[in-house]
Amino acid sequence: MATIGTFFYEQAFGKMHLPTSSLQGRTVVISGANRGLGLHSAIHIARLDPTRLILAVRDLKAGEVASEQILAETGYRGVLEVIPLDLARFESVIEFGKWCESQDRIDVALLNAGLATKNWSTTEDGWETTTYSLQVNGLATGLLALLLLPKVAATPEIKDSSVKPHITIVGSEVHVFAAFKEKSVEGSTLAALNTKEISDMWDRYNVTKVLSLFMARQLAQLPLAAEKDVVVNCVNPGLCESDFRKDILPVFGQWIMNKLSRATSEGAKNLVWAAVEDTPPGAYVSCCRASPEAKWTTIESGRALERKLWDEMTAEWVKLAPEVKSTLGL
Repeated sequence: MATIGTFFYEQAFGKMHLPTSSLQGRTVVISGANRGLGLHSAIHIARLDPTRLILAVRDLKAGEVASEQILAETGYRGVLEVIPLDLARFESVIEFGKWCESQDRIDVALLNAGLATKNWSTTEDGWETTTYSLQVNGLATGLLALLLLPKVAATPEIKDSSVKPHITIVGSEVHVFAAFKEKSVEGSTLAALNTKEISDMWDRYNVTKVLSLFMARQLAQLPLAAEKDVVVNCVNPGLCESDFRKDILPVFGQWIMNKLSRATSEGAKNLVWAAVEDTPPGAYVSCCRASPEAKWTTIESGRALERKLWDEMTAEWVKLAPEVKSTLGL
């Protein structure tokens, strides 16, 4: 099972490696691909030669800069596109989903965009976004996965290729550290997470990564994913060099974290491995293998919380985008 000890062991001794399977003929979507893990993942994937590589980004100018870097570092000769996607706006998520549905194929969706902070704020949609973590890391990412699943499931197989269609959600080992005190509040857990007075913002990023794991496990159980052999998993990049922590840690804490961190390009190898290699349904991937998640998430009380949150999020997604009802089997 994933523990604090596992975290330190993997940071010190974990080995990352890239898949070698060609992605020729395939279309890959990466959200949050203009910097950090998303950008480095795009660079690695470009070297696997997909026919199309789609960078889904909030800032189009930053996306164009990222595309130039990808071309310069890899010599990629396929079609590289920058498409707008703002997970802090559900309208943008739905528009991006419709755009993807209109494309010939989507083989791989690497849902990487995420945020971390300890300060309370809300999106225009009314959800907590301490710089948007509950909406961006949770609700919007889950909605995006649901909107993409029918297209990914319907994408034709490529002859003589072992690469299955994938939806990979970026999680984190910090789900192990989640105290998740909001789960004890009577009534809706999702509503508790969206209530400033009872939310623990120091724990919020950890909690959103619990949501990432829960969403991957529930998505993998959907009939459309199971019947069409779509690989759905949740991947832990490990503690990587990042500018996220400047918003949640004091200077000394940032220094300690930076000393423990692995290079972003190394963490991105794990993301690419999870997005290309076959894994069990809903697997938690760490150090390029399916790994045990936090024990509390696997026992009945954890599974009950997962089902409860899934039902609460499902109710929100159906209100936002009624078309996902069929994907959910409702």
